[in-house]
Amino acid sequence: MMEWVRQWLLGLVSAALLCALITALLPKTGAGRVGRLAAGLLMALAMLGPLAQALPQTAAEEPQGLGDYIARREEELSRQRDQTMKEVIQRETEAYILDKGLQLGAEISVSVTCRMGEEGVWLPDEAVIRGSLTEEQRSALTQWLDSQLDIPAQRQMYQSEEASA
Repeated sequence: MMEWVRQWLLGLVSAALLCALITALLPKTGAGRVGRLAAGLLMALAMLGPLAQALPQTAAEEPQGLGDYIARREEELSRQRDQTMKEVIQRETEAYILDKGLQLGAEISVSVTCRMGEEGVWLPDEAVIRGSLTEEQRSALTQWLDSQLDIPAQRQMYQSEEASA
């Protein structure tokens, strides 16, 4: 990249010196005006020439690097969006389960993991429930998780308060 900039600046300075020499030698009359116009066009060509190399050669081509940059940026934003959606769904599901635990009279903490569903949507997959629950509370919560959140009993892990300490 630095070599490219060096070459461009060298060409620009050379063109500027040539244009200065031409305009100094030309008369101030009509022919001199045409010469100064040509010198100005030469300077514009020296400045913009490297940009013309980066432009597409045909309508089907894209400028070098721009299409790749846009594709990488879109992919990165998509990954960030997916990760954010996963985190939001996990937090909201955890809060939902905590509320249900409180309704059942149990003090619990919850950790939920998600998986990508067939339709490209994050779904709650597993739940780890920590705390002291009675058999009735645990049974009610297990049935509720299965029916409301589609987390079957085999993907529900219960840890007693002593195990989590």
